[in-house]
Amino acid sequence: MAWIRFAVLLAGVSGAAAYGDGLSAVAPRPPPPTNAKLWWSDCDDRTPHHLIEGTNETCCRVAAPQNLAIGLFERRAPAGLLALTLHGKLWPEGAPQHPPSEACVVVTVRSSADRAFWYLIPPSSDVDPTTRACARLTPSTGAFTLQFNLTIPPRGYALVTARLDSAARDHPLPAPLDASALAWSPPPGSDPLHPPSELARLQAAARAAKADEADDVAAKGAAMAAQAARYGPHRLHPELVVDPRAPWGVGGLGDLLDPELVAALTDGSPRAIWGLLRGADHSTHCTGKDAESPPCAANVYTFPLFRPSVSEALVAEIAHAKAAPVAATFSLPNNVEEGRPRTQWSGVLLDELGLDGLASALVTEVLGPLGQAAFPGWAPRSLDTYHAFSIHVGANLRDTAGESAHDGDTVVHRNTGDRLPSHVDVCEISMNVCLGEPGLNGSSVHFQGVGADGKPAETVVRHVPGRAFINVCQHRHRTDRMAAGVRHTLVVRGLSSQIRRAPAELYLEACTESGTAAPAQ
Repeated sequence: MAWIRFAVLLAGVSGAAAYGDGLSAVAPRPPPPTNAKLWWSDCDDRTPHHLIEGTNETCCRVAAPQNLAIGLFERRAPAGLLALTLHGKLWPEGAPQHPPSEACVVVTVRSSADRAFWYLIPPSSDVDPTTRACARLTPSTGAFTLQFNLTIPPRGYALVTARLDSAARDHPLPAPLDASALAWSPPPGSDPLHPPSELARLQAAARAAKADEADDVAAKGAAMAAQAARYGPHRLHPELVVDPRAPWGVGGLGDLLDPELVAALTDGSPRAIWGLLRGADHSTHCTGKDAESPPCAANVYTFPLFRPSVSEALVAEIAHAKAAPVAATFSLPNNVEEGRPRTQWSGVLLDELGLDGLASALVTEVLGPLGQAAFPGWAPRSLDTYHAFSIHVGANLRDTAGESAHDGDTVVHRNTGDRLPSHVDVCEISMNVCLGEPGLNGSSVHFQGVGADGKPAETVVRHVPGRAFINVCQHRHRTDRMAAGVRHTLVVRGLSSQIRRAPAELYLEACTESGTAAPAQ
Protein backbone atom coordinates (compact mmCIF):
# COMPACT_ATOMS: atom_id res chain seq x y z
CA MET A 1 0.00 0.00 0.00
CA ALA A 2 3.01 2.30 -0.04
CA TRP A 3 2.07 3.66 -3.45
CA ILE A 4 -1.27 4.83 -2.09
CA ARG A 5 0.38 6.74 0.70
CA PHE A 6 2.87 8.22 -1.72
CA ALA A 7 0.06 9.45 -3.93
CA VAL A 8 -1.78 10.91 -0.97
CA LEU A 9 1.35 12.63 0.24
CA LEU A 10 1.85 14.26 -3.16
CA ALA A 11 -1.71 15.53 -3.07
CA GLY A 12 -1.07 16.81 0.45
CA VAL A 13 1.98 18.77 -0.62
CA SER A 14 0.04 20.24 -3.52
CA GLY A 15 -2.87 21.19 -1.31
CA ALA A 16 -0.65 22.55 1.44
CA ALA A 17 1.12 24.79 -1.04
CA ALA A 18 -2.17 26.56 -1.62
CA TYR A 19 -3.79 26.52 1.81
CA GLY A 20 -2.78 26.57 5.46
CA ASP A 21 -4.11 24.04 7.96
CA GLY A 22 -6.10 24.57 11.14
CA LEU A 23 -4.36 26.63 13.79
CA SER A 24 -7.43 27.53 15.85
CA ALA A 25 -8.88 25.18 18.46
CA VAL A 26 -12.61 24.56 18.52
CA ALA A 27 -14.20 25.57 21.82
CA PRO A 28 -15.31 22.27 23.38
CA ARG A 29 -19.00 21.70 24.03
CA PRO A 30 -20.73 18.76 25.72
CA PRO A 31 -22.49 16.35 23.37
CA PRO A 32 -26.26 16.73 22.97
CA PRO A 33 -28.20 14.95 25.72
CA THR A 34 -29.28 11.46 24.75
CA ASN A 35 -29.75 8.16 26.53
CA ALA A 36 -29.24 6.16 23.35
CA LYS A 37 -25.88 4.40 23.28
CA LEU A 38 -23.63 2.10 21.31
CA TRP A 39 -20.77 0.10 22.85
CA TRP A 40 -18.32 -2.76 22.26
CA SER A 41 -17.69 -5.75 24.50
CA ASP A 42 -15.82 -9.10 24.49
CA CYS A 43 -12.52 -7.35 23.99
CA ASP A 44 -9.92 -8.42 26.55
CA ASP A 45 -12.59 -8.14 29.21
CA ARG A 46 -11.65 -4.47 29.58
CA THR A 47 -14.06 -1.90 30.96
CA PRO A 48 -15.08 0.58 28.22
CA HIS A 49 -14.14 4.19 28.79
CA HIS A 50 -14.22 7.40 26.77
CA LEU A 51 -11.62 8.24 24.12
CA ILE A 52 -13.64 11.09 22.65
CA GLU A 53 -16.43 12.96 24.39
CA GLY A 54 -19.67 11.15 23.64
CA THR A 55 -18.01 8.09 22.09
CA ASN A 56 -17.78 4.71 23.83
CA GLU A 57 -14.32 3.26 23.33
CA THR A 58 -12.54 0.11 24.45
CA CYS A 59 -9.00 -1.26 24.14
CA CYS A 60 -8.08 -4.57 22.55
CA ARG A 61 -5.11 -6.84 21.95
CA VAL A 62 -5.27 -9.14 18.96
CA ALA A 63 -4.05 -12.69 19.43
CA ALA A 64 -0.66 -12.91 17.76
CA PRO A 65 -0.85 -14.76 14.44
CA GLN A 66 1.72 -17.47 13.79
CA ASN A 67 3.90 -17.88 10.72
CA LEU A 68 2.85 -20.77 8.54
CA ALA A 69 5.66 -23.23 7.79
CA ILE A 70 4.83 -24.96 4.51
CA GLY A 71 7.50 -27.35 3.25
CA LEU A 72 10.84 -25.54 3.27
CA PHE A 73 9.28 -22.09 3.02
CA GLU A 74 7.78 -19.87 5.66
CA ARG A 75 4.79 -18.00 4.37
CA ARG A 76 3.87 -14.43 5.28
CA ALA A 77 2.02 -14.22 8.60
CA PRO A 78 -1.76 -14.08 8.24
CA ALA A 79 -3.71 -11.20 9.72
CA GLY A 80 -4.84 -11.41 13.31
CA LEU A 81 -8.47 -11.99 14.21
CA LEU A 82 -10.35 -9.53 16.38
CA ALA A 83 -13.70 -10.79 17.66
CA LEU A 84 -15.98 -8.05 18.94
CA THR A 85 -19.60 -7.75 20.01
CA LEU A 86 -21.45 -4.52 19.35
CA HIS A 87 -24.39 -3.58 21.57
CA GLY A 88 -26.93 -0.86 20.99
CA LYS A 89 -29.85 0.60 22.90
CA LEU A 90 -31.60 3.27 20.84
CA TRP A 91 -34.58 4.29 22.99
CA PRO A 92 -34.00 3.11 26.56
CA GLU A 93 -36.70 5.42 27.93
CA GLY A 94 -39.49 4.47 25.55
CA ALA A 95 -39.97 3.90 21.83
CA PRO A 96 -40.67 6.79 19.43
CA GLN A 97 -44.07 7.05 17.79
CA HIS A 98 -43.07 5.16 14.64
CA PRO A 99 -39.97 3.14 15.58
CA PRO A 100 -37.98 1.33 12.90
CA SER A 101 -37.88 -2.46 13.13
CA GLU A 102 -34.15 -2.80 12.47
CA ALA A 103 -30.91 -0.88 12.76
CA CYS A 104 -27.92 -1.09 10.47
CA VAL A 105 -24.37 -0.21 11.42
CA VAL A 106 -21.23 0.41 9.40
CA VAL A 107 -17.92 -0.77 10.88
CA THR A 108 -14.65 0.59 9.50
CA VAL A 109 -11.11 -0.52 10.33
CA ARG A 110 -8.27 1.98 10.00
CA SER A 111 -5.00 0.10 10.48
CA SER A 112 -1.39 1.15 10.14
CA ALA A 113 2.07 0.12 11.31
CA ASP A 114 3.02 3.80 11.57
CA ARG A 115 3.57 4.93 15.15
CA ALA A 116 2.68 8.49 14.11
CA PHE A 117 1.18 10.11 11.03
CA TRP A 118 3.21 12.82 9.31
CA TYR A 119 0.82 13.46 6.43
CA LEU A 120 -0.40 16.96 5.60
CA ILE A 121 -3.33 15.08 4.12
CA PRO A 122 -3.73 11.71 5.87
CA PRO A 123 -4.87 8.53 4.10
CA SER A 124 -8.44 8.83 2.88
CA SER A 125 -11.07 7.26 5.10
CA ASP A 126 -12.78 6.14 1.89
CA VAL A 127 -10.19 3.35 1.49
CA ASP A 128 -10.61 1.92 5.00
CA PRO A 129 -12.14 -1.62 4.94
CA THR A 130 -15.85 -1.39 5.70
CA THR A 131 -18.47 -3.91 6.88
CA ARG A 132 -22.22 -3.27 7.06
CA ALA A 133 -24.61 -5.36 9.14
CA CYS A 134 -28.23 -5.06 10.31
CA ALA A 135 -30.11 -6.40 13.33
CA ARG A 136 -33.73 -6.57 14.48
CA LEU A 137 -34.56 -4.20 17.32
CA THR A 138 -36.26 -5.03 20.61
CA PRO A 139 -39.51 -3.02 20.41
CA SER A 140 -39.45 -1.72 23.98
CA THR A 141 -35.88 -0.37 24.11
CA GLY A 142 -34.48 -0.55 20.58
CA ALA A 143 -31.77 -2.93 21.80
CA PHE A 144 -29.70 -5.07 19.45
CA THR A 145 -26.49 -7.11 19.38
CA LEU A 146 -24.15 -7.85 16.46
CA GLN A 147 -21.05 -10.06 16.28
CA PHE A 148 -18.04 -9.06 14.18
CA ASN A 149 -14.91 -11.02 13.29
CA LEU A 150 -12.44 -8.50 11.93
CA THR A 151 -8.98 -9.04 10.49
CA ILE A 152 -6.18 -6.79 11.69
CA PRO A 153 -2.80 -6.80 9.90
CA PRO A 154 0.06 -7.98 12.14
CA ARG A 155 2.71 -5.59 13.45
CA GLY A 156 0.35 -2.65 13.66
CA TYR A 157 -2.48 -0.78 15.31
CA ALA A 158 -6.11 -0.35 14.36
CA LEU A 159 -8.98 1.98 15.11
CA VAL A 160 -12.30 0.16 14.73
CA THR A 161 -15.31 2.44 14.50
CA ALA A 162 -18.98 1.44 14.44
CA ARG A 163 -21.66 3.97 13.62
CA LEU A 164 -25.36 3.84 12.90
CA ASP A 165 -25.76 3.78 9.14
CA SER A 166 -26.63 7.26 7.93
CA ALA A 167 -27.81 5.86 4.60
CA ALA A 168 -31.28 5.74 6.16
CA ARG A 169 -31.87 9.39 5.40
CA ASP A 170 -35.50 9.33 6.56
CA HIS A 171 -34.55 7.83 9.94
CA PRO A 172 -36.36 9.59 12.84
CA LEU A 173 -33.79 8.77 15.53
CA PRO A 174 -31.61 11.51 17.06
CA ALA A 175 -28.08 12.41 16.03
CA PRO A 176 -25.74 9.57 14.90
CA LEU A 177 -24.23 7.21 17.45
CA ASP A 178 -20.78 5.68 17.24
CA ALA A 179 -18.39 3.55 19.26
CA SER A 180 -14.67 2.91 18.85
CA ALA A 181 -12.23 0.16 19.75
CA LEU A 182 -8.44 0.45 19.57
CA ALA A 183 -6.38 -2.65 18.90
CA TRP A 184 -2.72 -3.66 18.85
CA SER A 185 -1.70 -6.59 16.66
CA PRO A 186 1.72 -7.87 17.81
CA PRO A 187 4.27 -9.47 15.48
CA PRO A 188 3.80 -13.20 14.80
CA GLY A 189 4.95 -15.45 17.64
CA SER A 190 5.46 -12.60 20.12
CA ASP A 191 4.06 -12.08 23.60
CA PRO A 192 0.56 -10.56 23.34
CA LEU A 193 1.43 -8.17 26.15
CA HIS A 194 2.85 -4.83 25.13
CA PRO A 195 6.67 -5.04 25.44
CA PRO A 196 8.46 -2.05 27.03
CA SER A 197 10.54 -1.52 23.88
CA GLU A 198 7.40 -1.04 21.74
CA LEU A 199 5.90 1.30 24.32
CA ALA A 200 9.09 3.39 24.30
CA ARG A 201 8.94 3.66 20.51
CA LEU A 202 5.31 4.77 20.70
CA GLN A 203 6.14 7.44 23.26
CA ALA A 204 9.08 8.74 21.23
CA ALA A 205 6.99 8.97 18.05
CA ALA A 206 4.16 10.75 19.86
CA ARG A 207 6.53 13.30 21.41
CA ALA A 208 8.11 14.03 18.03
CA ALA A 209 4.74 14.47 16.33
CA LYS A 210 3.44 16.84 19.01
CA ALA A 211 6.64 18.89 19.12
CA ASP A 212 6.84 19.25 15.34
CA GLU A 213 4.15 21.93 15.07
CA ALA A 214 3.74 23.09 18.66
CA ASP A 215 5.96 26.17 18.47
CA ASP A 216 4.54 27.28 15.13
CA VAL A 217 0.94 26.84 16.25
CA ALA A 218 1.56 28.72 19.50
CA ALA A 219 3.29 31.61 17.73
CA LYS A 220 0.59 31.98 15.09
CA GLY A 221 -2.16 31.69 17.68
CA ALA A 222 -0.62 34.48 19.74
CA ALA A 223 -0.23 36.64 16.62
CA MET A 224 -3.90 36.17 15.67
CA ALA A 225 -5.03 37.06 19.20
CA ALA A 226 -2.87 40.20 19.20
CA GLN A 227 -4.27 41.24 15.83
CA ALA A 228 -7.84 40.71 17.06
CA ALA A 229 -7.10 42.92 20.07
CA ARG A 230 -5.80 45.67 17.78
CA TYR A 231 -8.88 45.51 15.60
CA GLY A 232 -11.40 45.28 18.46
CA PRO A 233 -11.88 49.05 18.95
CA HIS A 234 -12.68 49.41 15.24
CA ARG A 235 -15.38 46.71 15.11
CA LEU A 236 -18.49 47.68 13.14
CA HIS A 237 -20.96 44.88 13.96
CA PRO A 238 -20.64 43.63 17.56
CA GLU A 239 -23.61 41.29 17.02
CA LEU A 240 -21.26 39.04 15.01
CA VAL A 241 -19.23 38.30 18.14
CA VAL A 242 -20.57 34.94 19.33
CA ASP A 243 -19.93 33.01 22.53
CA PRO A 244 -19.34 29.46 21.21
CA ARG A 245 -20.26 27.97 24.60
CA ALA A 246 -23.67 29.68 24.77
CA PRO A 247 -26.58 27.20 24.96
CA TRP A 248 -28.05 26.40 21.57
CA GLY A 249 -31.09 28.55 20.82
CA VAL A 250 -30.31 31.14 23.52
CA GLY A 251 -28.93 34.08 21.58
CA GLY A 252 -25.54 33.59 19.98
CA LEU A 253 -25.22 31.66 16.75
CA GLY A 254 -28.90 30.69 16.53
CA ASP A 255 -29.85 34.33 16.00
CA LEU A 256 -27.58 34.55 12.95
CA LEU A 257 -28.63 31.41 11.09
CA ASP A 258 -31.37 30.85 8.52
CA PRO A 259 -34.58 29.71 10.30
CA GLU A 260 -34.81 26.58 8.13
CA LEU A 261 -31.31 25.56 9.22
CA VAL A 262 -32.10 26.30 12.88
CA ALA A 263 -35.19 24.06 12.70
CA ALA A 264 -33.24 21.15 11.20
CA LEU A 265 -30.38 21.44 13.70
CA THR A 266 -32.79 21.73 16.64
CA ASP A 267 -34.51 18.51 15.57
CA GLY A 268 -31.13 16.84 14.90
CA SER A 269 -32.46 13.64 13.29
CA PRO A 270 -31.21 12.36 9.92
CA ARG A 271 -34.71 12.94 8.58
CA ALA A 272 -34.53 16.63 9.49
CA ILE A 273 -30.95 17.11 8.25
CA TRP A 274 -31.62 15.46 4.89
CA GLY A 275 -34.82 17.44 4.60
CA LEU A 276 -32.65 20.55 4.67
CA LEU A 277 -29.79 19.49 2.39
CA ARG A 278 -30.05 19.84 -1.38
CA GLY A 279 -27.86 18.54 -4.18
CA ALA A 280 -25.16 20.44 -6.03
CA ASP A 281 -27.85 22.20 -8.10
CA HIS A 282 -29.33 23.86 -4.94
CA SER A 283 -32.76 22.30 -5.61
CA THR A 284 -32.75 18.46 -5.74
CA HIS A 285 -33.84 16.67 -2.53
CA CYS A 286 -31.24 13.96 -1.85
CA THR A 287 -33.61 11.40 -0.32
CA GLY A 288 -35.73 8.61 -1.72
CA LYS A 289 -35.51 8.03 -5.47
CA ASP A 290 -33.50 11.23 -5.97
CA ALA A 291 -30.63 10.11 -3.71
CA GLU A 292 -28.67 8.65 -6.66
CA SER A 293 -29.45 11.47 -9.09
CA PRO A 294 -26.41 13.35 -10.52
CA PRO A 295 -26.85 16.45 -8.29
CA CYS A 296 -26.77 14.20 -5.20
CA ALA A 297 -24.36 11.46 -6.33
CA ALA A 298 -21.53 14.03 -6.42
CA ASN A 299 -21.55 14.08 -2.58
CA VAL A 300 -21.53 17.87 -2.43
CA TYR A 301 -24.56 19.30 -0.64
CA THR A 302 -26.04 22.79 -0.43
CA PHE A 303 -28.16 24.53 2.20
CA PRO A 304 -29.12 28.00 3.52
CA LEU A 305 -26.73 29.23 6.21
CA PHE A 306 -27.10 32.86 7.31
CA ARG A 307 -30.02 35.24 7.49
CA PRO A 308 -29.68 37.87 4.70
CA SER A 309 -28.93 40.64 7.20
CA VAL A 310 -26.05 38.60 8.64
CA SER A 311 -24.45 38.06 5.22
CA GLU A 312 -24.67 41.80 4.64
CA ALA A 313 -23.15 42.51 8.06
CA LEU A 314 -20.24 40.14 7.40
CA VAL A 315 -19.50 41.75 4.02
CA ALA A 316 -19.61 45.19 5.66
CA GLU A 317 -17.46 44.10 8.62
CA ILE A 318 -14.78 42.61 6.37
CA ALA A 319 -14.73 45.66 4.09
CA HIS A 320 -14.53 47.91 7.17
CA ALA A 321 -11.67 45.84 8.59
CA LYS A 322 -9.67 46.02 5.36
CA ALA A 323 -10.00 49.83 5.43
CA ALA A 324 -9.14 50.12 9.14
CA PRO A 325 -5.82 51.61 10.34
CA VAL A 326 -4.63 48.12 11.36
CA ALA A 327 -5.41 46.52 7.98
CA ALA A 328 -1.80 46.41 6.84
CA THR A 329 -0.95 43.91 9.57
CA PHE A 330 -3.67 41.38 8.70
CA SER A 331 -2.37 37.98 7.63
CA LEU A 332 -2.95 36.56 4.18
CA PRO A 333 -5.43 33.73 4.80
CA ASN A 334 -4.06 31.19 2.34
CA ASN A 335 -0.59 30.47 1.09
CA VAL A 336 -1.41 31.04 -2.57
CA GLU A 337 -0.71 34.72 -1.85
CA GLU A 338 2.34 34.15 0.35
CA GLY A 339 5.04 36.75 -0.20
CA ARG A 340 2.73 39.14 -2.02
CA PRO A 341 1.41 42.48 -0.73
CA ARG A 342 -2.18 42.74 0.47
CA THR A 343 -4.65 44.18 -2.05
CA GLN A 344 -8.31 45.13 -2.02
CA TRP A 345 -9.07 41.50 -2.97
CA SER A 346 -7.11 39.83 -0.18
CA GLY A 347 -9.18 37.90 2.34
CA VAL A 348 -9.03 37.99 6.14
CA LEU A 349 -8.86 35.41 8.92
CA LEU A 350 -11.97 35.46 11.11
CA ASP A 351 -9.80 35.03 14.21
CA GLU A 352 -7.97 38.28 13.44
CA LEU A 353 -11.30 40.14 13.40
CA GLY A 354 -12.18 38.75 16.83
CA LEU A 355 -14.76 36.45 15.22
CA ASP A 356 -13.15 33.24 16.44
CA GLY A 357 -16.27 32.53 18.52
CA LEU A 358 -18.39 32.67 15.36
CA ALA A 359 -16.00 30.37 13.51
CA SER A 360 -15.82 27.87 16.37
CA ALA A 361 -19.61 27.79 16.76
CA LEU A 362 -20.05 27.23 13.02
CA VAL A 363 -17.80 24.17 13.30
CA THR A 364 -19.53 22.62 16.33
CA GLU A 365 -23.13 23.63 15.58
CA VAL A 366 -23.31 23.47 11.78
CA LEU A 367 -20.33 21.80 10.08
CA GLY A 368 -20.18 18.94 12.59
CA PRO A 369 -23.88 17.94 12.62
CA LEU A 370 -24.31 18.27 8.85
CA GLY A 371 -21.05 16.41 8.30
CA GLN A 372 -22.16 13.59 10.61
CA ALA A 373 -25.10 12.99 8.30
CA ALA A 374 -23.40 13.58 4.95
CA PHE A 375 -19.84 12.31 5.55
CA PRO A 376 -19.79 10.10 8.69
CA GLY A 377 -16.48 8.45 7.74
CA TRP A 378 -14.55 11.69 8.16
CA ALA A 379 -14.96 11.88 11.98
CA PRO A 380 -16.95 15.13 12.05
CA ARG A 381 -17.83 14.53 15.74
CA SER A 382 -14.17 15.10 16.58
CA LEU A 383 -13.55 18.20 14.48
CA ASP A 384 -11.33 19.99 16.96
CA THR A 385 -9.43 22.67 14.98
CA TYR A 386 -10.46 24.94 12.15
CA HIS A 387 -9.29 27.42 9.54
CA ALA A 388 -11.83 30.18 8.74
CA PHE A 389 -11.28 33.00 6.27
CA SER A 390 -12.85 35.10 3.52
CA ILE A 391 -12.33 35.09 -0.24
CA HIS A 392 -13.11 38.01 -2.55
CA VAL A 393 -13.28 37.67 -6.32
CA GLY A 394 -14.01 40.43 -8.83
CA ALA A 395 -14.58 40.23 -12.59
CA ASN A 396 -12.55 42.18 -15.15
CA LEU A 397 -10.25 43.56 -12.48
CA ARG A 398 -6.54 42.87 -12.89
CA ASP A 399 -3.85 43.60 -10.39
CA THR A 400 -0.66 43.66 -12.43
CA ALA A 401 1.46 43.02 -9.36
CA GLY A 402 -0.44 39.82 -8.71
CA GLU A 403 -1.12 38.63 -12.24
CA SER A 404 0.53 35.49 -13.50
CA ALA A 405 0.50 34.07 -17.01
CA HIS A 406 -2.07 31.36 -17.62
CA ASP A 407 -0.44 28.06 -18.38
CA GLY A 408 -3.42 25.86 -17.58
CA ASP A 409 -2.06 24.94 -14.17
CA THR A 410 -1.66 28.17 -12.23
CA VAL A 411 -3.91 30.80 -10.73
CA VAL A 412 -4.57 33.48 -13.34
CA HIS A 413 -5.09 36.36 -10.91
CA ARG A 414 -3.47 35.33 -7.65
CA ASN A 415 -4.69 38.35 -5.73
CA THR A 416 -8.31 37.87 -6.74
CA GLY A 417 -8.44 34.10 -6.33
CA ASP A 418 -9.65 33.81 -9.94
CA ARG A 419 -9.57 30.44 -11.67
CA LEU A 420 -7.93 28.11 -9.18
CA PRO A 421 -6.49 24.90 -10.67
CA SER A 422 -7.59 21.45 -9.51
CA HIS A 423 -6.54 20.84 -5.90
CA VAL A 424 -7.51 19.33 -2.56
CA ASP A 425 -7.67 21.17 0.76
CA VAL A 426 -5.83 20.46 4.00
CA CYS A 427 -8.79 19.64 6.25
CA GLU A 428 -11.46 16.96 6.68
CA ILE A 429 -14.75 18.76 5.91
CA SER A 430 -15.23 22.22 4.43
CA MET A 431 -18.14 24.66 4.32
CA ASN A 432 -18.21 27.50 1.79
CA VAL A 433 -20.94 30.18 1.96
CA CYS A 434 -21.50 32.90 -0.62
CA LEU A 435 -22.18 36.20 1.15
CA GLY A 436 -22.92 38.10 -2.09
CA GLU A 437 -23.23 40.13 -4.15
CA PRO A 438 -26.35 39.88 -6.34
CA GLY A 439 -25.58 39.72 -10.05
CA LEU A 440 -22.41 37.64 -9.74
CA ASN A 441 -21.77 35.16 -12.53
CA GLY A 442 -18.96 32.61 -12.72
CA SER A 443 -16.26 31.53 -10.28
CA SER A 444 -18.24 28.27 -9.95
CA VAL A 445 -16.63 25.27 -8.27
CA HIS A 446 -16.08 22.11 -10.36
CA PHE A 447 -15.90 18.92 -8.24
CA GLN A 448 -14.12 15.89 -9.66
CA GLY A 449 -14.32 13.22 -6.96
CA VAL A 450 -12.19 12.00 -4.04
CA GLY A 451 -8.84 10.80 -5.34
CA ALA A 452 -9.80 11.78 -8.90
CA ASP A 453 -7.08 12.33 -11.44
CA GLY A 454 -6.89 12.79 -15.20
CA LYS A 455 -10.04 14.46 -16.53
CA PRO A 456 -12.99 12.87 -14.72
CA ALA A 457 -16.60 13.99 -15.07
CA GLU A 458 -17.24 17.16 -13.10
CA THR A 459 -20.14 18.41 -11.00
CA VAL A 460 -20.51 22.18 -11.02
CA VAL A 461 -21.71 24.11 -7.96
CA ARG A 462 -22.80 27.69 -8.57
CA HIS A 463 -22.34 30.35 -5.91
CA VAL A 464 -25.77 31.53 -4.72
CA PRO A 465 -25.83 34.44 -2.25
CA GLY A 466 -27.00 33.22 1.16
CA ARG A 467 -26.42 29.53 0.43
CA ALA A 468 -23.50 27.30 1.41
CA PHE A 469 -22.10 24.01 0.20
CA ILE A 470 -20.38 21.31 2.25
CA ASN A 471 -17.82 18.83 0.92
CA VAL A 472 -15.02 16.46 1.90
CA CYS A 473 -11.69 18.28 1.68
CA GLN A 474 -10.04 15.45 -0.27
CA HIS A 475 -12.68 15.93 -2.98
CA ARG A 476 -10.64 17.38 -5.86
CA HIS A 477 -12.04 20.64 -7.22
CA ARG A 478 -11.23 23.74 -9.22
CA THR A 479 -12.91 27.07 -9.95
CA ASP A 480 -13.63 28.81 -13.24
CA ARG A 481 -13.25 32.48 -14.06
CA MET A 482 -15.51 35.17 -12.67
CA ALA A 483 -17.59 36.59 -15.54
CA ALA A 484 -19.57 39.35 -13.85
CA GLY A 485 -20.06 40.96 -10.49
CA VAL A 486 -18.23 40.45 -7.21
CA ARG A 487 -18.18 37.36 -4.97
CA HIS A 488 -17.61 37.51 -1.23
CA THR A 489 -17.23 34.08 0.34
CA LEU A 490 -16.68 32.76 3.84
CA VAL A 491 -14.83 29.43 4.13
CA VAL A 492 -14.81 27.32 7.31
CA ARG A 493 -12.65 24.19 7.31
CA GLY A 494 -12.78 21.60 10.07
CA LEU A 495 -9.90 19.28 10.98
CA SER A 496 -9.98 16.15 13.14
CA SER A 497 -7.11 14.91 15.28
CA GLN A 498 -8.69 11.44 15.18
CA ILE A 499 -8.22 11.35 11.40
CA ARG A 500 -4.83 13.07 11.50
CA ARG A 501 -3.31 10.88 14.21
CA ALA A 502 -2.24 7.31 13.58
CA PRO A 503 -4.13 4.51 15.38
CA ALA A 504 -0.92 3.94 17.37
CA GLU A 505 -1.06 7.50 18.75
CA LEU A 506 -4.67 7.00 19.83
CA TYR A 507 -3.80 3.63 21.38
CA LEU A 508 -0.95 5.16 23.37
CA GLU A 509 -3.21 7.86 24.75
CA ALA A 510 -6.16 5.67 25.69
CA CYS A 511 -4.81 2.20 26.33
CA THR A 512 -1.47 2.47 28.10
CA GLU A 513 -0.25 3.71 31.44
CA SER A 514 1.44 6.68 29.77
CA GLY A 515 -1.93 7.69 28.31
CA THR A 516 -4.84 9.12 30.24
CA ALA A 517 -7.38 6.35 30.66
CA ALA A 518 -6.33 2.73 30.94
CA PRO A 519 -4.34 0.85 33.57
CA ALA A 520 -0.94 -0.60 32.78
CA GLN A 521 -0.90 -3.78 30.74
